[in-house]
Amino acid sequence: MEAVESKQEKYIINDCHGYSFNTVECVASLQGSIIAHKRDSDSMMLACNKNTFVSTMKEFSKSRFESKEENKLISPALFIDKSDVVSRRGKPNAFGGSNVYLDIENGTLTHRQLSKLFPNVEMIAYSSYSHTKEMPRYRVVFLTDTIMSPEMYTAIYNMICERIELAGYKSDFDSGFNPKE
Repeated sequence: MEAVESKQEKYIINDCHGYSFNTVECVASLQGSIIAHKRDSDSMMLACNKNTFVSTMKEFSKSRFESKEENKLISPALFIDKSDVVSRRGKPNAFGGSNVYLDIENGTLTHRQLSKLFPNVEMIAYSSYSHTKEMPRYRVVFLTDTIMSPEMYTAIYNMICERIELAGYKSDFDSGFNPKE
């Protein structure tokens, strides 16, 4: 509600873990959560419209860091505390999210090839910290217009991977998407 009432173009809530189902449903401009570092159990909700999210991601991509650990992390989910769950950022704590994130690591599938597989889907592609020409690593964000449940997110993620595999690439956790042999 704070994000909606603020009417700001970008709005970050420092502690979103105290929100309940009834207070979060009004935040239709959820773009994900920003996490300070890998072991941090807290996150900040990022709420803004799609155009602002895209321009913010472009600005983020210009940042330079001495190490991977200095960079903040982004997740498509909004996480809420649940009394019966230990982790604060696991799938059981995911309230919902928008946009579908796909990490491409060490494979041969380029972002240009990926955009040809999904010609009518808006997406952002950016290189990961340890990306090199020899070992390509990048992330693709498929932009969505709605907040999804964790189950819907998983289903759409799996459909994206299946489409890539049907186009002739195989998925291997260690080597990314590579041409089928």
